[in-house]
Amino acid sequence: MSAGKENIDFSERKEPLHEASEKENSAENEEEIDELDEKVTSFGRMLRKILSGDMLAKDAIKSQTGVIIIVAFFIFLGTSNRYSCQQAHIKEEKLKKELSDAKNRAFSSFSLLTEKCRKSKLLEGLKAMNDSTLQVAELPPYIVEVPQEESDEK
Repeated sequence: MSAGKENIDFSERKEPLHEASEKENSAENEEEIDELDEKVTSFGRMLRKILSGDMLAKDAIKSQTGVIIIVAFFIFLGTSNRYSCQQAHIKEEKLKKELSDAKNRAFSSFSLLTEKCRKSKLLEGLKAMNDSTLQVAELPPYIVEVPQEESDEK
């Protein structure tokens, strides 16, 4: 035999390797099941204490009653504030939509009025009614200049 290498004899082992690992796995599974049972029973006990009111009788809870009331008040205040903010947001969106609709109606009315007031439409209307008193001017518009009187000569 060389120095550093050992011969291991597996014949001395009485049980096969796979049987040993099965025993270890079953032991681990039993421990896990026991832990789960403890958690379930402790949860059940805790739930029973809370529902029966025993939890509220403890001194730690009694000393923190003021804090619990303040926290409950702030939770209520936050909830009501959120509700009022949502209502204000809904109202704001409704008003924005109404404003947009009013702007669109005003724009369409303005465009219809502009179309009816065009020079070509007015002339067509006059020709259709056989109105001879209004005619298109043949001369360009003339700017009349009015001399300003000097206000310093008083």
